Amino acid sequence: MIALDLLQQLHELGAELSPYPDGTVRCRAPKGRLTPALLDAMRQHKAELHGLVEEWSERASIAE
Repeated sequence: MIALDLLQQLHELGAELSPYPDGTVRCRAPKGRLTPALLDAMRQHKAELHGLVEEWSERASIAE
């Protein structure tokens, strides 16, 4: 699974991701939606997810 696919899957599950300057990504999702396999995939692709989420947040801010 690549980071973009993972991000798309998390979005479909209703998860909200926020990038933090320290390189972490905070995730809020409805209870029971994040499986152990998804959490493991998020850990494996942490850096890529951070970059994607950060880029998305910047573009959303510019659009506003």
